[in-house]
Amino acid sequence: MFIKKGKLFIEFFFEKEAPKLKIEGEVEGLDLGYVNLAVCSNEQVVGEGISSYVKSFSKREKHTHKQIEQRAFHELKELDLSNIRTLTIENLKNVKSRTRGMFSREHNRRMSHWLYARVTKWLEQHCGESGVQLQRKSPWKTSQRCPLCGNWDRRNRRGDRFHCIKCGYEDGADHVGAINLKLLGLAGVYSLRSV
Repeated sequence: MFIKKGKLFIEFFFEKEAPKLKIEGEVEGLDLGYVNLAVCSNEQVVGEGISSYVKSFSKREKHTHKQIEQRAFHELKELDLSNIRTLTIENLKNVKSRTRGMFSREHNRRMSHWLYARVTKWLEQHCGESGVQLQRKSPWKTSQRCPLCGNWDRRNRRGDRFHCIKCGYEDGADHVGAINLKLLGLAGVYSLRSV
């Protein structure tokens, strides 16, 4: 309850009971990224080209974070969770730490618009409302390991493309990361180090 400009406002909050977690459906991996907002192992791509949207802002423009947040949430609503019981994402909690001085000022400005924490929080809520279990796994080498032959080499990834130097498998690096996250979810382990 509060008073604003001489008017009394009363706020009511209702808490919905969370649905039970699904026991049927698929385990899928979801790679959250900067170029594409989210790439799922079942080939769903959400927020394709959001980085070009970020680049369209001038550095003097205000309220860009809010605009990008609204766009990201609008895009994430397109994510189809109907046939998914477990969604596995990367645990990128400290992804931006210890990077000071490593990148150009322009790159750092663009990375400041990568709203990983807010997107993850929204995913938690959306999964909770849909009865989908959300798991966090280590991002260590997920986009450098071949999901076909298991070869793991940093030369497998070149920018946004993945090309296995051992078996020749080719795909987008984000999709390969999502497939490897799905495999971690199916195996029930936290990191590729334990596979």
